[in-house]
Amino acid sequence: MTFSKKGKIGAILCFIITISTISGFLILRKNTLKTPRKWTFMFYLDGDNDLERDMIMNVNDLEIVGSNPYINLVVQLDRSPNNENIIEKSGNWTDTRRAFITKD
Repeated sequence: MTFSKKGKIGAILCFIITISTISGFLILRKNTLKTPRKWTFMFYLDGDNDLERDMIMNVNDLEIVGSNPYINLVVQLDRSPNNENIIEKSGNWTDTRRAFITKD
C-alpha cells in the first residue's frame, strides 16, 4: 500500500497528536525548565515551490498540539522569494527560519 505525500504528513501529524495526548495524561508533576524533554520531533519543510501554502498549514496543525513537558516540536521552514501563495497572516518573509512550536 502506498500513501501520497499529504497522506504521509497526515499520518505523522496523527501520530504526534496521539503521543502528545497520551503524554499529557501521564504528567504527574509540574514540569520545570530543568527537566529535559523525552522526545524532540524536528521537521524540515521546504516551501520553495507550489507547496508553500501546505507547508504553512502543516505548521498551523502542529500548533494545535504544541510542545509539552515531554515533547519538543521544532520546525525549520524555507520559503521562496518568488512564490505567489504567500499567506499574509504568516508574514511576508522569504528566508529560512527555525521555530520552537508552542500550542496556539
